[in-house]
Amino acid sequence: MTYVTGVVRRDRATRGVHRHRALAPGQQALMTLLCLRKGATFTALACRFAVSTATAWR
Repeated sequence: MTYVTGVVRRDRATRGVHRHRALAPGQQALMTLLCLRKGATFTALACRFAVSTATAWR
């Protein structure tokens, strides 16, 4: 989990993302892992993390 969070942080820094994001890097990493390991749908992820389905898809 820590590794994936670091990857998300480095990616955001590399791309110069400074605006407010709906999810913190740790939450984004957890969402990614849930999608990959458990096969969670974007609708289920959006509900769990209280974001829109479009945000979960991104």
